[in-house]
Amino acid sequence: MKAIRRIFNKFFSNIYAVMIGMFVISFTIFAIIVEGVGYLAFTSSFTEEYKESVYKSDLVAANYMEDLTEIDKWQAVGGSILDKYYYGYFLDYQTYDKEFDYENVEKSAKILFDQMGITDEELEAIDKKLFTDYDKIPEPGDRNYYTRMYYTIESVAYAYSNIKQDLYLLANSQNLSVIYFIIPDKDYKTYTSIINCPGAKSGYTPWEPGSKHDTSPGGFEEAFKRIYEEGSEKEIIVRDKDLNGAKPHVTAMVPIYENNAETVNKDKIVGVLCAQRFMDELITSRRNFVQGVSAITVMLLIILTVLVIRFIKKRVIVPLEKVSREAERFAHETSRSEDSTLAENEGTIREIKSLASAIEKMEDDTLKNIDEITNMTRNSERMGYEVSLASQIQQGMLPVKEKDLKYDPRYDVHALMDPAKEVGGDFFDFFMIDDNHIAILVADVSDKGVAAAFFMAITKTLIKSRARLGGSASEILTYTDRLVAEKNPAGMFVTVWLGIVDLNTGYVNACNAGHDYPAIMTERDGYTIDKVQHGP
Repeated sequence: MKAIRRIFNKFFSNIYAVMIGMFVISFTIFAIIVEGVGYLAFTSSFTEEYKESVYKSDLVAANYMEDLTEIDKWQAVGGSILDKYYYGYFLDYQTYDKEFDYENVEKSAKILFDQMGITDEELEAIDKKLFTDYDKIPEPGDRNYYTRMYYTIESVAYAYSNIKQDLYLLANSQNLSVIYFIIPDKDYKTYTSIINCPGAKSGYTPWEPGSKHDTSPGGFEEAFKRIYEEGSEKEIIVRDKDLNGAKPHVTAMVPIYENNAETVNKDKIVGVLCAQRFMDELITSRRNFVQGVSAITVMLLIILTVLVIRFIKKRVIVPLEKVSREAERFAHETSRSEDSTLAENEGTIREIKSLASAIEKMEDDTLKNIDEITNMTRNSERMGYEVSLASQIQQGMLPVKEKDLKYDPRYDVHALMDPAKEVGGDFFDFFMIDDNHIAILVADVSDKGVAAAFFMAITKTLIKSRARLGGSASEILTYTDRLVAEKNPAGMFVTVWLGIVDLNTGYVNACNAGHDYPAIMTERDGYTIDKVQHGP
């Protein structure tokens, strides 16, 4: 794992490898996106064409479904007899006709039934209710029993066999897996197979006519319902899951009406004709598309990568290496380069030429900056001394109880200020107005630094001078505010809390000009915040 990490880190520490890698990754992502979009478009278009071709084959098959007038008799005769007639006689009827003795039809009919594999039990099992007096089914022992039975079965099975043969030919010529005609039950969950003609390559075994089957999942029930109840003329289902071992396939369905009528009438539907085709061609086409596009993409990637490698090395990497070496040289020597034409000789890429120019300018500027920094250091040391001196002056402006106030047993005062910068705009003051009144002042200028300290000194002086003239705290601050506002181009302001304490009574006359509320401590209640209205 550590070895992989080292290789990974080494790869990403080389601009040459990173640029080539990013190109390969970007091209690959782009190719995948293009291939994905193309695959979806191709698949969608080809799938629609595939479905439409199955539907058209189903329409062709519907043209063969002309003689369905005796479909009930097909079921009455039974699927076994119909298939034995089809496979045992119809497909090679010319051979049997040559051997048929029309002078002794009874005997020839019996021989033909034996050759087809139709037993007497199957003949007796025919449902006789659907046959009229004209084509009445004879009873065993009746005169000319086999002759009459032969002509009755032939009259019924011939139309069935003729349709089945046409559907077989169509299924094989159109590469269909199966064509089948069914009659769904009323709940659409099962259906009866009437004609089932699988293609030669499908691997399917034909269903016996009249056999019952469960409706396949995947939308077949809904399709039957739309045909019988909503009059749908076309249903196509793509079944590629829940296959129970079958291949993916497309099934097209069209309704068949009585006498193959063209007029749409859902009440005259005889059954549903289905044409199915395996999706092998569709799947193969998809796979060929992916393989072909992938092969082209890989070839393009290889060709473009070789071209990009040569271009990047000549136009990017070599010039960058020269610029990098010059930057390293200057970092160690801090002296001017002997080659003063670095930018002019480093290729045609604007960014690299700009970088080379920037390196040359950086060298010139750095050498100049070294001289300037030396001078700035001297100035900074001088300014630091001056700021320190200003801070001492500002601290000196703050009152000191022992120096500025005489001892008075009626009160005690203590204050402390820790400025945010060496000099700032916060300040406090306390001073005696007369023998019985002491002023307490707390204020904060809107800024920090030397400007705030200067503004603080002016404001403090104005307040103190006005307070010595007497008056309430509100009058003092109103007067000071007017003077400060007259000439204040910088737009600075100061918040002030001023309180005048009567030492005889303990009464405090206070005014708050936008400052924080004061906290007052009493022996009984402790600290409380005195929230009074700001202003005079």
